[in-house]
Amino acid sequence: MPYFSKMRTKSLTTLLSLFIISIAAQNSNLKDLEKKDKESMEEISNLFFRKNKEKEAYVKSLKLMKEGNSDAGKSLASNLLSSYFYKANHLDSSIFYAKKTLGYKNFSSDSIKRHRYLLGTMTLATAYTMKGIKDKAKKLYIEGVQKAELWNDTYNYYGFVINLGNIYYLDKEYDKALKMFKKGIKSPELRAKLTSYASIGNIYAVRKEFKKSNEYYKESLKYTKGSLYNKLAIKTNIADNYIQLGEVEKGIKKLKEIIKQSKKEGYSQLREQAEKFLVQLYIRQKKYDEAERLITSLLEKVKEKGNLNDMLECYDFLKQIKKGKGDFKNSLIFSEKYIKLKDSINKLQKEKEINELEVKFETAQKESEITLLKKDQELKEQQIAQQNLTRNIILIAASLIIIAILLLLRFYFQKLKTQKELNKTQEEFSYQKIKALMKNQELELVKASIEGKDMERKRLARGLHDSIGSNMAAIKLQFEKLPEASDKLKKIKDDLNNTYEEIRELSHNLLPKRIRQEDYAEVLKEYISSIDEISDVKISFSVSEKKIINRTEKYLQNEIFSIIQELISNALKHAKASKIEIQLEVVDDLIYLSFEDDGVGFNTKLDYKGIGLKNIEDRIDQLSGTFIIDSHPKRGTLFRMELEKDAYLVNEVV
Repeated sequence: MPYFSKMRTKSLTTLLSLFIISIAAQNSNLKDLEKKDKESMEEISNLFFRKNKEKEAYVKSLKLMKEGNSDAGKSLASNLLSSYFYKANHLDSSIFYAKKTLGYKNFSSDSIKRHRYLLGTMTLATAYTMKGIKDKAKKLYIEGVQKAELWNDTYNYYGFVINLGNIYYLDKEYDKALKMFKKGIKSPELRAKLTSYASIGNIYAVRKEFKKSNEYYKESLKYTKGSLYNKLAIKTNIADNYIQLGEVEKGIKKLKEIIKQSKKEGYSQLREQAEKFLVQLYIRQKKYDEAERLITSLLEKVKEKGNLNDMLECYDFLKQIKKGKGDFKNSLIFSEKYIKLKDSINKLQKEKEINELEVKFETAQKESEITLLKKDQELKEQQIAQQNLTRNIILIAASLIIIAILLLLRFYFQKLKTQKELNKTQEEFSYQKIKALMKNQELELVKASIEGKDMERKRLARGLHDSIGSNMAAIKLQFEKLPEASDKLKKIKDDLNNTYEEIRELSHNLLPKRIRQEDYAEVLKEYISSIDEISDVKISFSVSEKKIINRTEKYLQNEIFSIIQELISNALKHAKASKIEIQLEVVDDLIYLSFEDDGVGFNTKLDYKGIGLKNIEDRIDQLSGTFIIDSHPKRGTLFRMELEKDAYLVNEVV
């Protein structure tokens, strides 16, 4: 073999080996980062699920989601945040973070990727179920069953099957629900067996087969593993069955014992369920006053939680109670509330898409031959994938050879290209400088426009109040000293009073919109939208608990507004960002402001004490708040502030 031919073969082998080693090293590095994040999440999960330190777990999860080393760690953190808000009945926030869990894509293995998909799907579907959006939840549960079965994930398969059965049960599709729960009995997990037996008991109770229902309830008691909560829940249903079988006094006695014990242990959900059974019994016994007292109290509780299905049930009870008492007017009112709420839920559903998924799902369950064909096809696809991999390796090797040749050619033209790149860099620098000046000018124009409008409103309001209002008040006093000589004079006095009040009202209405509390969240949104329209940066803004934000003190609103202005101004001037995300949240009487951009960042040790950031720090110190800034060059900037909802401004007179 000629010498150069040997050298070419050796070079090709070396380059190919280096390429494979590089890929393996990158994957190994990602696994190490995932392992580190997993260890952090184990500590956080222990705080949340075992030590009940939920607030501390929330803070650490939020930090890990922002600063984690891998998508595997960030996805676990976002899922725990979803669970945190789910437990706090902030269902919109729970849905937001569950969707974030599904948004991460970069994992070291398919098993982790699949686990995160099933985890996020289960969390999102559960939040939709609690919010009353059942069809969206049904769609996700069906997809989860299909994926878990395809990936041989037994644990999650039975979890999705049982939850899908619950959705069918809520939709009164009892045959489908029974089919799912009988599958759930086969699960190796005790908790899945408990849920399945108890759910079958529920179905037979609805079908008025109360003896058969109690058989399944008593069977489910074998799997409670000493859990008082589960035992009380099942005994509640058994007590209701006794009532349905005619053993009323026995059932009432057990229900009252369950309510007393649930109240003692803090089991609010069990207590509410037992109270519902009592309400039903009181209605049948025509004890409408006792039934109304119980259900009215229960309605207030479910309204606070925002559970649409429980609200529907309460409206239905109240409709029956009012009708039984002969109060047909109020019975009609509650009937209309029931229908209106039911219609609003139905608008959120997409029946066509769900029906198609159900057909696919049921077909997949019945047609085992199709499943076998799919497995054969997967085997063939694996063989094709192996062939493609071999072909790709050859193509990569050939590409590396071509690259080596191109590098040699590039050497000869380096001087010419260097000069060309230098000229291009100078032009780009000039363009960026002009663009930055234009952006600063546009920002200043927007700020000047907003401030000018506010000053003009204040000037007009002050003129009306101080000048014309004062003159009208003086004339009014003089007229009041005149005797009531005629009806005409009296009419002039009345007209003067009316004019004075109208001028006073007009002067107050001219005050700038930004200092009116009732629509503060919308003011922020409008301001940020105006900046978004004139800049190249995409700015997104979200607010949770708008009612609470709008009711905060005016001075606190103004300070938050000023801090957001300063942050946006700094980002537009210095960050060179393409995207800014702003979130304003209220959790447990605390206001959280998060501001994040994907710009060039800065060294907090060197640049931290700029004028803009110093102003922000002074404002937060006056409000006795705390904040963190996390930024590194070329990695963007995260600002997070925490304030008491009822904070007061130091040395400020309002």
